Amino acid sequence: MQSASLNESFGFLRSLFSCASGGLMVTVNLNRGAFVPGERIIISAEVSNYSTRRIRSTEAYLQQNLGYVNKGVVSLYQGISKIGRIEKPAIEIGQVQNWIGEELTVPALPPTNLATCDLIKISYLLTFLINFEGVRSSVLNIPIIIGTVPREPNRETSVEQPSAPDSVVPSAPDIQHILGPPPSYEVCVGMDTADFGDDENSTAEDDNIVNYRPLYPTYPSIISGA
Repeated sequence: MQSASLNESFGFLRSLFSCASGGLMVTVNLNRGAFVPGERIIISAEVSNYSTRRIRSTEAYLQQNLGYVNKGVVSLYQGISKIGRIEKPAIEIGQVQNWIGEELTVPALPPTNLATCDLIKISYLLTFLINFEGVRSSVLNIPIIIGTVPREPNRETSVEQPSAPDSVVPSAPDIQHILGPPPSYEVCVGMDTADFGDDENSTAEDDNIVNYRPLYPTYPSIISGA
C-alpha cells in the first residue's frame, strides 16, 4: 500500500486539508492560521479508515523549520519537532475517528521570519500524522504563522459588568439604644463618678451603668503614680 496522496486547499478563515487513497479520507480543520505564544490552536478532524490496514495512531504537533541564508543560498534544516504533541488511539478497519476541539497551546517560540534578521528564515507547520501498521505513514502539513502581536478582540463581544458589592451591616449599635452622650474628658480624668442618668426612673442596675467612669491615662496621672 502506498502512502495517501495529498490534495490540499487553504483558506484564510480556516485551514482545510483532505486526502483520499485506498479508502482513507482525512479532513483537518483549524480555527485560524496565525497565532501568538500562549494562544490555543483548536483542531477538529475526521479520519475515516476504509483501507485494508489498521491505523496504529493519529497525532498532531507543531514543526519548526529553519532556513539559513549564506551568500544568497538558503540551507534548510529541521528545527524543534513535535511541539505540543497530541496523540489519539488506533483506528480499526472500517471505523471513523473524530477530533472535536482538541487544543494545542503555542509555547514561547520565535516568530515566523524574524523581522530584524535576514539571515535566518523561520517557518512553522501544523503536522497531522496518520500512522499505519506495516506501511509508511501519511502526513498532512498545514502552514501556520507565529507572530508577536495578538489579533484584535471581537468588538461585538459583550463585556461583563462588575456585580454590585455585597451589602455590609454596620457594626455600630442603633442610635435609639444609646443612653446619652459619652462623658467628657474632664469628667473621666476626675476623681468623682459622672451622673448622666435620670434619677426619677433609675434602678439599681441602671445606677451601675450610669455611674460608670472610664479612666484614660494622662501625663499628670503617670507622673503622680511614679
